[in-house]
Amino acid sequence: MPRKSEVYFGTYTGDGAASRLINIGFTPKAVLVLCGGYATYVNSGQTHWYGGLALTGKPVKASDGRSVLTIETGGFRVYTESTQVFADYVKSNTAQNAYHYIAVK
Repeated sequence: MPRKSEVYFGTYTGDGAASRLINIGFTPKAVLVLCGGYATYVNSGQTHWYGGLALTGKPVKASDGRSVLTIETGGFRVYTESTQVFADYVKSNTAQNAYHYIAVK
């Protein structure tokens, strides 16, 4: 059965840290993160993960299982890897990139 929810919008600028909590003051049921209009971007066999849609108990993971976006108490966590070791780049906290999010309370 559908329930009424509150929707919050916001932005953050990536700081390049490997892992970072974006504190929004509540634990969301769902979060959508986009950077430049992309959640993922595929080019020449490489996948760039800029965000995506995370739900409670359903984080966004790269195809090899590394975390991209997770819901946590008080907000959500984003990730970046500074070196590309795999075919997937995790970029949900790349330094100086502007990210937009929608969080459902």
